[in-house]
Parts: sequence; structure tokens; C-alpha cells
Amino acid sequence: MKKKLIYWIVFLAIAISCISPYEPQGIESTEGLLVVEATLLAPYGTEVKLSRTISLNDMTYEPVSGEVKILSDDGVAYRLTETEKGTYTLEQEFVYRENVKYALDMILDGKHYRSEYVEPLRTPEVDALTWKYNEKYEQVDIMVTVSNPDVDVAYYQWKFKENWEVRAPNFGTHRWDPDARRVITNELDTPNNRYYCWAKDSSRHFILGSSEKFISTTIKDKVINEIAYGGSRLSNLYHISVKQYELDGEAYSYFRNLQNNVETTGSIFAPQPTEMKGNINNLDNPKETVIGFFVATTEITIEMYIEANEVPEMQVRGSDCLEVLKDFKGPQDAYDQGYGILTYGIGAPPEYMLMRCVDCTRRGGTKKKPEWWPNDHQ
Repeated sequence: MKKKLIYWIVFLAIAISCISPYEPQGIESTEGLLVVEATLLAPYGTEVKLSRTISLNDMTYEPVSGEVKILSDDGVAYRLTETEKGTYTLEQEFVYRENVKYALDMILDGKHYRSEYVEPLRTPEVDALTWKYNEKYEQVDIMVTVSNPDVDVAYYQWKFKENWEVRAPNFGTHRWDPDARRVITNELDTPNNRYYCWAKDSSRHFILGSSEKFISTTIKDKVINEIAYGGSRLSNLYHISVKQYELDGEAYSYFRNLQNNVETTGSIFAPQPTEMKGNINNLDNPKETVIGFFVATTEITIEMYIEANEVPEMQVRGSDCLEVLKDFKGPQDAYDQGYGILTYGIGAPPEYMLMRCVDCTRRGGTKKKPEWWPNDHQ
């Protein structure tokens, strides 16, 4: 499940906006607005996603097909391939050339769109990816530190992906299969168990940072993620992969405006239409509003693991998985009432617990283990 970053901002605006329909001043209609998410990355990773809004008050967005290219200001064109409707990928290796600027060029529904030519940025390495337990808020703060002495003011965007191991509080020796209508043995050393699971998530909002208010261009201990007490992320083993992108001042201001509009007015649309104008235009009709900003930069990735025993403060206090029941007519009866099998077929009456106490898939996990996960659980 891959979220569209700019799309998500639109979705959030809808979710928290007023009940009465809203049409921003200076824009005739929010129907059919072109939404562009496009970052030129070297050497690999360039992907462009295009869609049109149905309306501001409708959460449906229609992918757009057309011709998409990257242009250089010295006359070279790189065609992107539509890998699925509305999604375009630059499949070749791409190397930025010195003193060359690049633009996004699109022909969609007979209309010609082009971004301004932008100079590529080269993202510096992350100095540190760290975490600390925030006692005040009972949470773990995940932070980055980055410095770039080559610029006067540094601007960044971060994205992250999370994976974590989910375990059932108890190992159920068997489980009821409602499709096969029979009891199945759980084997702890094979994938056929409900004790080990995995879950994943990713960043869902703009994470931006600037050194504007600092004496130096070092941004120290910028919090990019907060893990609240009470969930399963830090119950066993947690992994986070962070991607860092350098932005220029214009891109930073544009994304910051979108973020502020949502937080303060419940809409991606600024009070003044000029505030939401990015660097992408309809060449035949410059007054058309296009949502999005074309960026050329590089991507830096850093990752880390956190083990549960490193953060004992995050372990959930107490448990609702202590009660064991035996008075069911059988495994199906227990299943129908929300209980799973704890023990079965060992010369004693079957024992049952709440399903979430013996089945990790009922705790937000799946059996889709990441191929790179560092332990041997299945």
C-alpha cells in the first residue's frame, strides 16, 4: 500500500474540513484539478503520479494517462513509461549533468503542461538517526541530525517506512479453520502458526525541516516520528528506514504552505490562490491551477532497529490475556464467540482464550514476513 503524499494531503483536508461545501476564492471549481507528485531522482527512483480531482468534497481521484517526459535545458528528452494508469517511471539509469537544469513535461488530454526548469540538488548524508524515550509524553521520539556547510540555508523533506514484529501473548497449539471447518495444528517452527506476525506502515504527512532559524546549517535531533505508548511497534523488534531529500527554498515554501493550510484551515487551498501555485503550469492556459511541485534531488537512506528490551518503558502494563475458558461446545462454538484455541488434544479438555491472545493476525499483524528480517521466526 503506497500512499500518494500529495493525495493524502487532499484526503486529510476533506476529512477535517467543514460540513458545508467549500470552493476556494479565485478558483472556479475544484473539479478536474490536476494533481502531480513528481521528484526526479538520480540514479534510480524517478516516478511521476498524475490524477485529477473529482471535487474537493469527493475522495475519489481519477488517474490520468498521457505522455510524460523529463526535459533538460540543453535539449535532451527522457521519456517515462506508464507502468500503471496514472503512474510513470523513468526506467533507465539517470545521472545529473553539471550546469544542466531539468523540467517535467506532460501532454494530458490534449493539454500541454510543463514545470519550470530546476537545478538538481545533491542531498547530504544523514549525520545520525537516533531515538530517545520521551518520559513526558510516554513515547519514543525518532530523530535525525543533518548538516550541510555547502549552503546558506538548508531545506529538507523526510519520508519513512516502518516494519515491526507482532507476537501473540500466548502460543495456541491449534486453531479453528472456518473455511475447512476443522482444527489445524499450529507449528511454531514453520509459517503455519499464529504466534509470529509482522506489520508495516509509512509516513502519512509532510515531514519538513529548515535551518532558517539556526546559526549554522546543522539541524540537530529533528523529530520525524513519534511512537506512542500502547501499541505493538516496540513490543518485540522494530525497524525504520528513513529517506532524506534536500529541497530548495521554493519547494520547501510550497509544501509548507500546503501543510499549514491543512493544519489551520482544513483545506489545501490557501486564502490567496497565488499561495498554492507550484512550479507546474498549463502552457496554453497559465491561469489553470495545478497542485504539485517538481523537484530534482537525490535520495539518502538510513535505517535502524530498536529492540523491545531497549525501551522497557514502552511495554504495555497489565494484560487482558490471562483468562482461560473451557466451557464451549467445541472449537467452532468458541471461534464464533471470539475465542481461539490455547491447548487442544493433549488428554484434557480444550482451553480457549480471546482470539487476540492466541492469534497475532488479530493484533494488526500478517504472516508476510519481510525477506530481509534479521531473525529466523516464520
